[in-house]
Amino acid sequence: MATRKRRPQRRLTFDRAPMFVTTPLRNAGKPMWSRLRAALLKEHGLVCTACGYAAPTARDLEGHEVWSYPGNGVIRLEAIQLLCKKCHHAVHLQRSVGWARDIARRELEAEHPAPELPEERYSKRGAWLGMYSASGERLTIEEVEQHYAARSAAQTAIWDAADKAGEEYREEMLRHYCKVNCVTRKQCDRDWERAQPPEDIMRLAPRGKPRVPAQMDYGPFKDELAKTVARRTLRVEQGRPDPYAAARRAQKAMKDHPGEWEVWQSLTSYDRAYYDNDFEVFLEHQGEEDDALYEWPYMSNDELAAEFG
Repeated sequence: MATRKRRPQRRLTFDRAPMFVTTPLRNAGKPMWSRLRAALLKEHGLVCTACGYAAPTARDLEGHEVWSYPGNGVIRLEAIQLLCKKCHHAVHLQRSVGWARDIARRELEAEHPAPELPEERYSKRGAWLGMYSASGERLTIEEVEQHYAARSAAQTAIWDAADKAGEEYREEMLRHYCKVNCVTRKQCDRDWERAQPPEDIMRLAPRGKPRVPAQMDYGPFKDELAKTVARRTLRVEQGRPDPYAAARRAQKAMKDHPGEWEVWQSLTSYDRAYYDNDFEVFLEHQGEEDDALYEWPYMSNDELAAEFG
């Protein structure tokens, strides 16, 4: 009887687990990631464990969690790999293609902005006056339709170009996957199909109502996670500051105030210093008329002392 040839171990494996599955697990073990990353760097050095790329700095290497699905809704953390950014993007192919598409779209929108839509004007009593161009001329219905058609065509061209850039990036990542694992494109496509999580995992989070799977198994990292959580609990009981409390508050504030978070991200370091580099302090000052914020980074020392005492 002929023995079946075993499939060789892949240096890279696709990760198609949705973010609602892995993010809660990753957040629960967040305190221990820095120590595990340091241990991996000490063991392997500044080298990608998949392709052997020698990274110039530690920032060019990223930790990747390898998950498995034993069954019955269990998600198990098998190992953590030290990967270069290219290998990590190839592993998370779906997300990487989406990021590449978004980056290309933002660059195209900045280089070739779509025409602005006409301005709607109303009287003081709320009566609609019509549509006006940027130069202040009142537009006819045909001219308004031309403005909308031009904007729609420009936006369609940008989205088509972004989709093309995403597909090109996808092909580049697939070629890198084949090169690292020494496989053909057909074998790569087969690996992609095998990477689909089981149905019981996908059913854990119905659309619009994400739920965290109840059975989480951290595998060989279970003891390390328990020690980390115990140290963190002891720190809180002793009244010492929780180093992750500020990060959790900032993450919650970011979700509750997405518009203000975009403004906060656009501020310079000088502007953030005005709010003690704290997003929550920035939220407290929203709605206040304070022109000094936009002036004080460019004031002299004497003017600063006179303005802020």
